[in-house]
Amino acid sequence: KSEIIRFKEYLEKKFDVTITEDDIREAIRVNNQVRTSLKHLYEVMRNDPAPITGHDLFKVLYGSTFKFDRKAIPGEVDALVEKINKEYAEGKMLEKKPRILITGCPVGGATEKIIDAVENNGGVVVTVETCWWTRRSRMYTRLWRRGILISDAPS
Repeated sequence: KSEIIRFKEYLEKKFDVTITEDDIREAIRVNNQVRTSLKHLYEVMRNDPAPITGHDLFKVLYGSTFKFDRKAIPGEVDALVEKINKEYAEGKMLEKKPRILITGCPVGGATEKIIDAVENNGGVVVTVETCWWTRRSRMYTRLWRRGILISDAPS
């Protein structure tokens, strides 16, 4: 705990800001909402045939990591999930294809190249389990359930 407090104090000094406990709790709440919304996006890929390409899924997941307004992400992703589910119910979906899971930690644009290679050759990537999203999300969920992460919102 002392290391975390020391790090917080370093950040406050470095950026000339005050970080309150309420700020931390709000950041946790917002990021839990983001993770929940992105989890719901992942869940649309349970449908068989898939409703969207793995490439489109990847663009949203990866793109969300570059959005500065974290509070806007859940609403945008939830609206996209609602749209995908509505269109799927109306019959808009991909043709049935072999379902592929990409796992590992490719970097430097390699994930996108792998997804494109699979989908350009007759498959559909239904999930991407890499260190930057799926594994990290599962780790946070496990820590929260054990009471190691303090949160007022379940994942």
